Amino acid sequence: MKLRNPYIIFAILIVFCLNAVNAVNRPTYESPYFNTDTLKINKLSELQDRIKLTHKSRENQIRIETDFPASDALIGEIINMIGVSCQKTNFRANTTIDYNLKPGIYFVVIYFNKTRVFSSKILVSQ
Repeated sequence: MKLRNPYIIFAILIVFCLNAVNAVNRPTYESPYFNTDTLKINKLSELQDRIKLTHKSRENQIRIETDFPASDALIGEIINMIGVSCQKTNFRANTTIDYNLKPGIYFVVIYFNKTRVFSSKILVSQ
């Protein structure tokens, strides 16, 4: 079998190797209390600065801290990579969301008055 373009196979092999190296090379320091698996935070609105997300992967928890008044209705949602909502929680102030998810990458989205104001990716590795 003769390959028409061996560079395509070579490029695929390089991408595969880079992904394998990234999967194996985890940070060597892990806090006993928090394992920061948050990958990226997208700037959606000015309200985003009023929300802090902490992912506690060892405890299967996401802690959401806000400086919104306790009367403001907020919604926290965990969405998988194909866009399916895995969990949705209504809350009014700081909250902790317990989850039971399969390993993978998920998005945590916070809604304020039915408008998305915060989005973050998390890695579930257990």
